[in-house]
Amino acid sequence: MFLFGCILLTGFFLYFARKRLQEARWQGEKKSLRDVNFQIKTCTYGSRRHMEIRIGMAGLAGGDFLLKPETGFDRFCKKIGLVKEYQTGNPAFDEAVYIIADDADTRREIAASPALMEAALALFEGEGREYSVVQALRNERGRLWLEVRINWTASEQDLRKMARFCVPRLSAIGAALKARRTGLPGRGKARFGAAITVLQAAVLALACAGGAQAILWVFGFVFFGQAPYTLDQAALLRDAALLAGGLLLALLLAGFMLAGKSARAHLLLLELTLLGGFGALGVAWGQLRYLNMEFDHSAAVDYTVQVQGRRAYTNGKTGDSYYIEIDDWLRPGETMEIYVREDFYKQARIGASLGIRQRAGRLGYRWVESVTAAVPP
Repeated sequence: MFLFGCILLTGFFLYFARKRLQEARWQGEKKSLRDVNFQIKTCTYGSRRHMEIRIGMAGLAGGDFLLKPETGFDRFCKKIGLVKEYQTGNPAFDEAVYIIADDADTRREIAASPALMEAALALFEGEGREYSVVQALRNERGRLWLEVRINWTASEQDLRKMARFCVPRLSAIGAALKARRTGLPGRGKARFGAAITVLQAAVLALACAGGAQAILWVFGFVFFGQAPYTLDQAALLRDAALLAGGLLLALLLAGFMLAGKSARAHLLLLELTLLGGFGALGVAWGQLRYLNMEFDHSAAVDYTVQVQGRRAYTNGKTGDSYYIEIDDWLRPGETMEIYVREDFYKQARIGASLGIRQRAGRLGYRWVESVTAAVPP
């Protein structure tokens, strides 16, 4: 399982790195409105729809940017000096829209185009807000598209109305970008590029691998019963937390080095903290646990204990759970409760003897290798 955990983490990383790098290559249904060609794709996420609209014209190649509604979190991070956002000089636009653009020329092009700012502001504050909200306007790798959040309550007529409102304005933005390309100076090197994509892919891989570790542990615990399991859970969790903390610190340091005080720094650091923290803890705990068991060559120590009690717990959603109370072989005179399978529970009569096989652990976390079937007293 230790090797499987490594493969799982690597697989998730490669998947998300490829997905991030090819994000601008999504494909949708081809449509046309007022001689404007675009693509539309509907994705389902939970209780809402995520609709991406693509205009079939070249965006601003080499001038990637993201425009989104400015939130209270954005304003707070600007106020405390964590990030710096470029200001266009248009008060209405600067108040409502948050600009993320790593290239200085691109930021100046946005500020120098009243038509672009007017169309973008209309998209973020326009009609249809009771059933749709424009989440983002992206120009990436020469492709321009909107991300619109749609309520399930929206009808087909509402969706057509939204498209008729959004497409002409997105087309106007594309035309404004194309007009600004002529005679522009050479673009500087953007701070964010492949490195930030790799970092974000690593964080997503950590989060998914950490979640998968937890799911695998629960699956094994529920379907395979009482062993193997770690006795020194507190020590394992402590070391996993320390390892995860070190990994999270490294991720945040890399984020600071790449982002500096750019406009997207706070969003990146928030992603690193939430997803990276969860994933790092899950992966560290799982890998330490597997490493401790699978590379343990210590001699097994056998104990004999008696069943002191039994308990069955019924839950309408998760089904029945079975526990037996046995002598605590580590603390004489005390008892402990362990989870067992149903068939084992039926055999484990009160007073029956059980065999416990314990190992020291490669990393020093004692663990139970097996609990033998009950023997009638």
